[in-house]
Amino acid sequence: MAKKVLIISTSLRGGSNSDILARECERGAKEAGHEVEYISLKGKEIKYCIGCLACQTKGNCVLKDDVAEIMAKVKDAEVIVYATPIYYYEMAGQMKTLLDRLNPLFSSDYAFRDIYMIATAAEDEESAFEKAYSGLRGWVDCFEKAELKGIVTGGGISAPNEAGNHKNAMPKAYELGKMLYVMKRFLTNVICIVVLLCLSACGSRTKNQSGTIFQEPVDASEQTKNEDMSNADILDKEFVDSEANTASGEESEMKLFINDVEVPVIWEENDSVAELMEEVSKGDIIISMSMYSDFEQVGSLGKKYRSNDKQMTVHNGDIVLYNSSNIVLFYGSNTWAYTKLGKMNLSEQELIDLLSNGNVKIKISR
Repeated sequence: MAKKVLIISTSLRGGSNSDILARECERGAKEAGHEVEYISLKGKEIKYCIGCLACQTKGNCVLKDDVAEIMAKVKDAEVIVYATPIYYYEMAGQMKTLLDRLNPLFSSDYAFRDIYMIATAAEDEESAFEKAYSGLRGWVDCFEKAELKGIVTGGGISAPNEAGNHKNAMPKAYELGKMLYVMKRFLTNVICIVVLLCLSACGSRTKNQSGTIFQEPVDASEQTKNEDMSNADILDKEFVDSEANTASGEESEMKLFINDVEVPVIWEENDSVAELMEEVSKGDIIISMSMYSDFEQVGSLGKKYRSNDKQMTVHNGDIVLYNSSNIVLFYGSNTWAYTKLGKMNLSEQELIDLLSNGNVKIKISR
C-alpha cells in the first residue's frame, strides 16, 4: 500500500534551487508508487501566528488565509518533506511562519509520522544547515508520534536554477523519494515477522531460533543509498559524525574473502559482529555484491542482524551493516546511518582495485 507523501516547497524565489530538489524528490516518490502531493508557498497568503491559542479550544485557527487548506493536507499525510533555502543559517521565514501556524494540529489525530527536510545554501559547509534542521526538529518534537528522519542538503548552490546541474544534490533528492519505498517495505516485513512469531508461539512450546522467519534476501538494486556526500548530505536527526563502536585493535579469527582474495579485517566489538560470528560458525556466508554509486559494494546477508545505527561518515575500507540486513564494503566515502562492522586493513588503492571494477563475490568464514 502506497504512502501519502506531502512535499512542501517553501521558497518564493524564481528558479528556486530548493524547489528544484523538491521536484526531484517528488519524481522519486512517484516512481516508488506513492501517492504524492506537491505544494508551493508561492502565491499563498500565510499570516503570522498571533499567539492567541484559540486553536487549542476551537480546534482551528481564527486567522483566515491559505493555511487552513495546507493544514488539512499536512494532517492527512503520512510523510512530509519540507524544502527550504538557507537564509542566514536558518530556514526561510515563510517556512517558520507556516510551522507556527500549524499549531492546531498539536492536539489533533494527525497521520504524519516521518518528516524530512531538503535544503540548499550558497555556503558549502555541513554546518550551514544545522540551525535550520534543529529548528524543524523543535517543531517535530512537539508531535510525539512523529519523527524527524533526515535531510538532503545541497551546498555551494547560489545562482537561480543551479541545482538542476548539481551532480550530487539531484541524485540525493531523487533517492530520498525512492527511499520512502524501502522504509515502507521494511515496516511491512516487521509486521510479517511479528505475525509469524505469534503463529509459531501458538503452534509450538519452544520458540523457533533458526532465523527462518526473517525477510527474504533483498535485491541490492532495490536499496536506495547515497553517492559522494561532499555537497549533498542526507543526515539523521542528530547530525552525528562518529564511529559506531570502538574497534578491537586486532584482526579477528573471522575472515573476509573478496573474489577468493583474503582481505585482513579489524572487526568491531559489538552485538552485530558477535551475531555475524555466530552465524559464520554454522558455515561460510557467501554474498553476491553489487556496485553502487561508484564508492561501495552492497549485498544482502539474507536475514536481519542486531543493529545500532548511528549517523556517521564512512571511508575507504569501512565495512558496515545497512538496514539490518545488508553488508556494505566501501572504497569511497559516504554519510548515512549505519552500524559499523569493521575496517579492511588494505591501502586505499588496493581496495579501489578490488572493489571498483565490477560486482564481486565475498565470503565470510572462520
